[in-house]
Amino acid sequence: MAIALVGIGTNLGDRDRNLRQAIQLLGQQPGIKIIRASRWIETRPVGGPPHQLNYLNGALLMETDLPPRWLLQIFHKIEKQMGRYRTQRWESRTIDLDLLLYDALVIEGEDLQVPHPRMAFRRFVLEPACEIAPDLIHPKIGWSLQRLLNHLELSPRYVAITGPPRVGKKSLVAEVDFGGSIGRLYDSRSNESEAFQCPESGCLNFAKAVEKELAIVQTRGQIVKRMLARGEHETGSACWLVSDFWLGQSLGYLNYWSSLGSVEVAAYEQARVTLLEAISRFPQPKLLVLLEDLAADGLGADCFKGVETTDKLRLSGASNRSLISLLREAIACEATRPGLGPVLRLTGVSKQECYRELAAAIQAME
Repeated sequence: MAIALVGIGTNLGDRDRNLRQAIQLLGQQPGIKIIRASRWIETRPVGGPPHQLNYLNGALLMETDLPPRWLLQIFHKIEKQMGRYRTQRWESRTIDLDLLLYDALVIEGEDLQVPHPRMAFRRFVLEPACEIAPDLIHPKIGWSLQRLLNHLELSPRYVAITGPPRVGKKSLVAEVDFGGSIGRLYDSRSNESEAFQCPESGCLNFAKAVEKELAIVQTRGQIVKRMLARGEHETGSACWLVSDFWLGQSLGYLNYWSSLGSVEVAAYEQARVTLLEAISRFPQPKLLVLLEDLAADGLGADCFKGVETTDKLRLSGASNRSLISLLREAIACEATRPGLGPVLRLTGVSKQECYRELAAAIQAME
């Protein structure tokens, strides 16, 4: 039998009755045994159309011998039975059933993603989940649910945006608005094209490049620390700070240079330790947003003009692969490393959807 964690919510009709009915219907399904249910908490709607009513949200812990996609089919059947029809994302609903965790399984499909891709930074998910299963581990992040909730409670109100150069980080920071107080902080890197220097061609002195990244980390870290302190002092409570950089990007560049070859293992490992120690001295984000490949009308449309991306470039360990692809992968690898905390990945989405996703994520952490 597998252990499954399920999120449940409603904001239409008799909300308490809806939740009790959904639990009853779930309990009648062969192969499902509900172990525990949380209390209901009332929360404001996040994202979606304006003027929605407040939600009642909760969590269920169940044992099941059904595979995840069978559970998903049952959830959709019950939702439809109770009058929910999907016409618009994040719209009001009579009932919503989300598969949050299924043992330690990781599924990355178009129809189903487990763990739920946004559960790690949604307070309305984590609070009821921690009431019934605080020790369950998020298999991608490696943290318990309780640690994720503690992170939301204790970490500064700081969101960092990362991704390869010119992908649209600055535009996202400039335009995001969720109706609250936001401080905006922009990248101090003077020449992004330096990221594409190649050790094999003799253009990059690895030791000097690492020294420069260390200086960048220290400069950015001090600015973040100062901005967070100033925001708290001036408002009496911490406002949100959003930056178009992440201190860990320097580790991404380190990975990129290593993937090109000609960097000794000992030098790489020592550089990594040095950068990690420097990064650890500064405030870490409550949420990291990773911008990857965007849609044709995305923030980074035509963003790589003037940057060398030829697929004919042949490098040791990087044959027939573009430099920008290598850098994108190197940063993504660092941003999604276990133990870093919540990450919102935005891939193949429009400008409007990027703004909407980020605004909703900030609201969900409030």
